Amino acid sequence: MRRGQSTVETLLLISVVCVGIVAVGWLLGGDFMNGARSMAEGAGSAYVEPSRAP
Repeated sequence: MRRGQSTVETLLLISVVCVGIVAVGWLLGGDFMNGARSMAEGAGSAYVEPSRAP
């Protein structure tokens, strides 16, 4: 048995699942991308408040 093979296979499986989720979301409609964009904008504004910036 080779060492590290199961780790690589697990990481490949996780990446395939992630790509599949994004592909299904992309095919189901633009709401997925709009939601991802608004989430990214919200995360950016949650960490930096212009009124408190130095």
